[in-house]
Amino acid sequence: CDQVVVAAGIWSVLLEDWLPNFRLPMEGIYSTSVIFDDKDGKINQAPSALFCAEDSNSCHLEVYPRSDGTVYICGIGGSEHVTKPRLREGGDLDDAAKMKANSNRVEAAKKSISALVPDFSNVQPRATNACMRPCAPDALPIIGKTESAKNIFIATGGNCWGILWSAITGHIIADLLLHKTPVVENLESFSPDRFMPRASARGRAKSQVQQVGEQW
Repeated sequence: CDQVVVAAGIWSVLLEDWLPNFRLPMEGIYSTSVIFDDKDGKINQAPSALFCAEDSNSCHLEVYPRSDGTVYICGIGGSEHVTKPRLREGGDLDDAAKMKANSNRVEAAKKSISALVPDFSNVQPRATNACMRPCAPDALPIIGKTESAKNIFIATGGNCWGILWSAITGHIIADLLLHKTPVVENLESFSPDRFMPRASARGRAKSQVQQVGEQW
């Protein structure tokens, strides 16, 4: 290939195995979410998002009414931080199809939403889902070309905003592939190489990344 784009979410970390000198220290935030039917319009009658503090079920609900009459709920606790060994071939999460919703957290979500909307106490979720959010240690996306190879471009690290940022990320990568000035000209903060150790004045390599992790 003349040019390669790596946009594999958290599985993009496996690029480290192919580029020995490259570092991509992301973690996957493995979380469960649920979707309810709001048949009586108890929530959709006031269509605004609701963000809750942590409760006795270890949930910090985020409640999103949708125009199709469903309610999407996340922030139900129990997220796992997943690192590269589990993502490699043979690991328990080497394929996205292996991700499953955590049934204990689904039950916790049902208790928490029922406390807010009692009519939901006997309602079963329409769907339960699991996702793996790619999160860089500095909480910024990873977009651009790595200098560890002559033709590899990376687009990942969007965390829970990956879908929201997908259009502008694709635009940036397309500009780079076509040797155009990117629509976002200064990509330094998003550089895939920002995690590489750099030599200090005394010649010792040190990381330039402040380890702040997930901030939300």
